[in-house]
Amino acid sequence: MLVHHRLIAAGMALATGLSGLATTVPGRPASPSTAHPAVLHTAPRHVPVAAKVAAGWLGRHFQPDGNLPAAEGEPGIDYLPLGIVALVSAQAGSTQIRTGIRFLESHFESYVRIQATKTSTVDAPGRLAQVILAAVAAKADPRAFGGTAPANDLVARLLATQTHTGWDAGLFGSPAAPTYSSTYTQGLALLALAAAGAPNRAGAGWLLRQQCYAGGWMSYRGTPAVCPAPNAAKHEGPDTNSTALAVEGLLATGVSPRHDPLPFFRRSQYPTGGFGYYGGASAAQTPDPDSTAVVAQALEALGALFATRRDGHDALTGLAAFRIGCRAPAYARGAYQFPGVAGPNLYATIQAIPAAAEVPYPVNAGPASAKLPPLPAAC
Repeated sequence: MLVHHRLIAAGMALATGLSGLATTVPGRPASPSTAHPAVLHTAPRHVPVAAKVAAGWLGRHFQPDGNLPAAEGEPGIDYLPLGIVALVSAQAGSTQIRTGIRFLESHFESYVRIQATKTSTVDAPGRLAQVILAAVAAKADPRAFGGTAPANDLVARLLATQTHTGWDAGLFGSPAAPTYSSTYTQGLALLALAAAGAPNRAGAGWLLRQQCYAGGWMSYRGTPAVCPAPNAAKHEGPDTNSTALAVEGLLATGVSPRHDPLPFFRRSQYPTGGFGYYGGASAAQTPDPDSTAVVAQALEALGALFATRRDGHDALTGLAAFRIGCRAPAYARGAYQFPGVAGPNLYATIQAIPAAAEVPYPVNAGPASAKLPPLPAAC
């Protein structure tokens, strides 16, 4: 599922303050339930083979102009920001990273503006955040992205979408387009601002108020009392995607979740090691690569990637189950597929690469090879 397919309309309720914000004590090692200072993550010196091969597959899908092809009914630019971040996380495709960021600099306006009414558009915070993450990963300036006009200051534009009153104080997103605001996009916004050197405590406060006592997050929690148990059959309750991005966003801001999210993730893990969208492993859903990938990144940020296991399998084992191997046709090898969809899936592959590289968001620019990794040979 695409990021903007996960978004749920936001409501309004009573205001609460930012009490309860917790930060890491300097000099004290971070535990899974304690946030560490904001940091940009760089790929390990030896990038895992699965990540490099998938990056090779992705890099070969960049078009000469720097964009990605349209897929699954979505314009190619919808995939481009996180596609750039994925290549950086695997330290592969310097040419594609360079041409991709140039294309994004020239075309980001059409991506970040969304229709609010028949006659007006507004900035979508999640899309702005993705472009900022791509800019930082590619060593571009998110405050002067593609130019020096006020419209090129993506950080200022993202901050301008923030709500300052009511229950939703701190939430990024325009009331005119509430379907583009959620826990997921809030996590992205916090990651982007931390990456740009502007960690946002008010935004972290909104996420803290949204967390459920059992450790997970819903896409949106209207009041403190609304937090049903996860139920994939009814499509309700805390979900793994919202929780993963909330965790990463808080950690990047240097803030601790109020409730340890690890028990929620453990209850949501399937025997394969993978994760489905809704919390709580059940027969009402199956694991998918998108959910497994974002949870793997959150677990890596928590320092618990390999400590969180089910039946001996961790999240990377679960993610590997969706990887297309060397027995497939050459064009598909190294990519990831989504259940029920034949062949390689562009967005699943983009999400899988940073997870397979064991790199959480936000991703730091690093040395990227100009030569794309080769695809696996036939068995």
